[in-house]
Amino acid sequence: MTQLSFPIDRALRQRYFTKASFAHPAKLDLHTLLWLCERYTKPGDTLADPMAGIGSLAYLALLQRDVILREIEPQWLAMAHENA
Repeated sequence: MTQLSFPIDRALRQRYFTKASFAHPAKLDLHTLLWLCERYTKPGDTLADPMAGIGSLAYLALLQRDVILREIEPQWLAMAHENA
């Protein structure tokens, strides 16, 4: 079995997300997200996130994926809009 090891995603988060986004308790690691995206999708594919939180999945739009985000918590929804 291959063990995956990724660097800390702090630099990516600081570049693409607001400072307030770091407060979310369950951020999706961006390196893991990129690895999954590159391995299982191709440009033009549509990805959906029904619990988008701060909108980490929107980062994949930079890789030419279409992204659908849903969030019902007003605090995280506002942050996802800022990050988009």
